[in-house]
Order: sequence, then C-alpha cells, then structure tokens
Amino acid sequence: MKIINIIVLSIMTGALSGYGEMVAAPADLWTKYDLIAKVTILTVHTNQEVLYFDSPRGKSYGYPMEVEVTEALRMPPEMEPGRIQLLAPVYSIHGDRRLEFDFYSKGEYSAGNQPAVACSYQRRNGTWLVSEWVLSEAQWAEYRDQKERGVSSVDSPRSESRDMVENARELIRQWRGGEISMEEYNERMTPIREYYRWQSDKLQELP
Repeated sequence: MKIINIIVLSIMTGALSGYGEMVAAPADLWTKYDLIAKVTILTVHTNQEVLYFDSPRGKSYGYPMEVEVTEALRMPPEMEPGRIQLLAPVYSIHGDRRLEFDFYSKGEYSAGNQPAVACSYQRRNGTWLVSEWVLSEAQWAEYRDQKERGVSSVDSPRSESRDMVENARELIRQWRGGEISMEEYNERMTPIREYYRWQSDKLQELP
C-alpha cells in the first residue's frame, strides 16, 4: 500500500498534469531515453532561443548547449562520444502563463557543470536531443546496473500501477514532443486519472 500511496500522492500534486518538469521521477527503465550520459557543459547559447514544441495549446523553448560526453550508458547509433549538442528546456507558454523548467531555473544547465543527463529526441522532427532530466547519482547507478544486467522493457517486472505511471510518462513525452495535441493528451489520460482516483478512494477506506 505504501507504493500506491506515494504514486497517488505524486499524481494528485501535479505529477501528471502535462508539464514535463512536474513528472515525479525519471523513467524506471534506462531504455526509455535516447541518450543517458555524463557530460561537461561547455557553452549554453542563451542568445539562440529554439522553439522545439509548438501546438495550439502551447509552445516550449530551450537553449542549445555544447557539451562534452565523458561517460555514456546509452547513445543514439548515429552519434559518437565526444562533443555534441543538446537542448536545455527553459520555459513554456500556455495561454498567458509562462512556466519555467525546473532544471534550468535552478542553474543545473550552466557552463562548467558536469551533470548526468537523460535525453530524448524531439519526436516531431527528430532534430533536437532534449535534456529531460538531470540524474542523481543513485539514478545513474540504477541505469548503469540495468545496462550491465541487460535489462530491457520486456524484462522489467510489471504491476498495474507501474504500467499506469509508464503510460502517463509516455503521454507526457508525446505531448511535449508535439506528437499529440493537448486535447488528445487529456482524452488519453482520462482512464489513467480515473484509475488513480479509484486507488485514492481505496486508500481512504483503510483503517
């Protein structure tokens, strides 16, 4: 019950609201990302604002970063270790609201920093590798262990709650990447939200 309680709490406080920076935690599986690497940030091009997501419901902007890959757990097949370019999410515009992305606003994407990052291609055109997470040492170690053990999505033990979380993360990724509209996102999230409302009601019945 503790696992369900934590998951429900994270969702009720906004983890699945549709904004990537509000997701409760990185993906459980290392194979969910296109790039997982430790990098040294060389330059952040703050004068080159990039629109990497655009829909009638909102727009997301980021800055290109020149980075040096120092250690990689996972890389796209067309990419080689060394100096590469990533995109640091900076902010999103939704109507008259500007939402800052947490990692940038906290200075994680600053020249000279050496973060471990998990990145995914912007799926609409595959142009940008967007840095979605700055990983903790514990999460990096977990992904490294998964790689060494050869863990893939088909090997991972599943539960209904875990499936729901993974499905929600995937919908958030698709929405951020411009693959689906906010309307489609909300429609496909409805059964997931209903599931967690049901789980929350069950928790209220506990002595």
